[in-house]
Amino acid sequence: MHTHLGRIIQLMKKVLIIGSCTVDITVPLPKLPASAGSVNSLPHKFSLGGCAFNVARVLHLLKVDHLHCTSIGSGMYGEF
Repeated sequence: MHTHLGRIIQLMKKVLIIGSCTVDITVPLPKLPASAGSVNSLPHKFSLGGCAFNVARVLHLLKVDHLHCTSIGSGMYGEF
């Protein structure tokens, strides 16, 4: 870890992250379709994403104490 960044992280007591948390849907394709063409997709994959979630994940991996504040919807992906 960069020395300056390491020192900053040591000085932080807790980081507040406010922002989005989304569901990313990845749909693998065996090949890109031709113009106006189509292909059958392989099984899709769901994963968490969004700017604030990604920052929270990195801070977690760096063992930095943090609080991620985000809104969670009530739609079909709200309980993912």
